[in-house]
Order: sequence, then structure tokens, then C-alpha cells
Amino acid sequence: MRKSAHHDTISARYQSVSSRYDLVKNLPYAFAERETLLAALPDLTGRSVLDAASMRPFSPPPGPVPPPLRPPAGGPR
Repeated sequence: MRKSAHHDTISARYQSVSSRYDLVKNLPYAFAERETLLAALPDLTGRSVLDAASMRPFSPPPGPVPPPLRPPAGGPR
């Protein structure tokens, strides 16, 4: 059974966005977002989490979760 042209269009759009995922996950704000999220989660030692948005597995780093990053006193520079 052939997939529809609509499916092909959606698939092509998804591929164009998903191929850039590795670039986005390394942006500076992603690091702050990650630390803030980890600080809000319970202890995940020995567990793994599935990022359902990207379907990529994530294993938290061993040890305690560092506190979220805070902007420098006096605001951003």
C-alpha cells in the first residue's frame, strides 16, 4: 500500500527539522534549560528518560544535580 503524497510532504518537513536537532541541543540556552529541568526532577540515578519530542534517550549525569544557572548580579551583560 502506497503512502499518500500528504504523508511524503509531512515526512520531508519532519526530516528537514529533525536533521538540525543536534545543532539546537548544543545552543547556549539549552544548557541552562537542561540544568533547570534536572533541578526540578527527582533523583534519576540508574534511570533513563525518553525525550518524547525527539525520541532520543537521555541518561542523566551521575551524582547530584547542580543548581540551575542564574544570571550574574546586575543583569545580563
